[in-house]
Amino acid sequence: MANFIELDLSLPGWPHAAACLVAMAAFFPVMFVRKGGAAHRAWGRIYVIAYLIACVTALGIYRQNKFFFPHWFAIGGLVVLAAGCLAARYKPRGWRIIHLTGMVLSAYNLFAGAVNEAFFRIKALRATLGENPFMSPVLGTTHAVLFWLFFLLIVGYIATLDLAEWRRYPVARTPVAARPDYGIDAPQVLRNLFLVSAAGISLWTVVMILVKFTTMHIPQVVFALSGMGFGTGVLCMVMGIWMLWESKIGKLRGRDRLLDRVVWTGSEQVLDVGCGRGLILMGAAKRLRTGKATGIDVWQAEDLTRNHADATIENARREGVADRVEVRTADMRQMPFADNTFDVIVSRAAIHNIHKAPERAAAIREIARVLKPGGQAIIEDIRHHREYALIFTQNGCADLRRAGSLAVYLFFSFVTFGSLRPATLLVRKSASRG
Repeated sequence: MANFIELDLSLPGWPHAAACLVAMAAFFPVMFVRKGGAAHRAWGRIYVIAYLIACVTALGIYRQNKFFFPHWFAIGGLVVLAAGCLAARYKPRGWRIIHLTGMVLSAYNLFAGAVNEAFFRIKALRATLGENPFMSPVLGTTHAVLFWLFFLLIVGYIATLDLAEWRRYPVARTPVAARPDYGIDAPQVLRNLFLVSAAGISLWTVVMILVKFTTMHIPQVVFALSGMGFGTGVLCMVMGIWMLWESKIGKLRGRDRLLDRVVWTGSEQVLDVGCGRGLILMGAAKRLRTGKATGIDVWQAEDLTRNHADATIENARREGVADRVEVRTADMRQMPFADNTFDVIVSRAAIHNIHKAPERAAAIREIARVLKPGGQAIIEDIRHHREYALIFTQNGCADLRRAGSLAVYLFFSFVTFGSLRPATLLVRKSASRG
């Protein structure tokens, strides 16, 4: 290194060393005192003057009579310092970020030079450089750490500036009635899926840690069980995430696809069986002009989060259809309506919650009873479609069609061992039915 840098301080070397020390000392108050204040400006002037002296004197403290990398670093320092100072002086668009970045980059150049000086002048550090100082891993690592510290400092200050700009004005409160809330379907099932997922993945993780970091003998059966637990945990997690997505996003999209199967005139009398918080009910009401949409439910909390008639009424208000909606507490197995009352009856993921087949049959008979001749029923559910179709056929609704995705039907049937078979049943009551 002696071939490149004169380690004995020459005449310009003394002011260079003093200016570097002053600039490094001034850098900290410049960065951390309140910006724009008198102290910030005073320390800034000290830093700029000291840095200018350091860069100018750096051009004359090396042995070789040619420009090489130290000279270019000095010129680069002057350029970024000038950019930072000019930005603060003339305040162009985005000047705060330009000023901040220029000043921090100039300081990085200063501190990187101090690192080099430390390694070349301190015997203990110089011993780590080896024959080729520029290939020293210790010096390279030190510079890498320094670079990332200053890079994070720039990013942190820019983020602080953006945050201050964002908070310049108080945040407007979101109106309470901004959007309806249709809850999360089957919250207990969702909870159980995530509990099983956590248990299975945790078992596998513990076994893997024991294998990796201990000498404990793990029986093959434990390996097998942990692998099965991991697979089951991942599958349950995927299903839980899907259920959560379906509850918050998917069912809103599916609502329109379901209701598009009806040719609306706007004067229909509509019944939503097991309406819950009113997802389908509100969608139907939006398609009415002179008609009316009625929703019935027994409001079971295990079927939907915060399931209550008041929540449904509030959603009707938020959707702007309160004048076309009626909500009643009623059991779908014994509906309080006269025969042939409704033009359209819809039910989404509700009838399967009745666990006994004879009682589900009673609910289907009630739907057929209150449906007008020529009226249409749409039953979207996760199982029992064959059973529903049989009861409808026996009660004057022989026009039956199945809708929905065959791929989804087969996928859920396979992964749940036949427990879930989601599909939609389209039903039309015979027009000659009395």
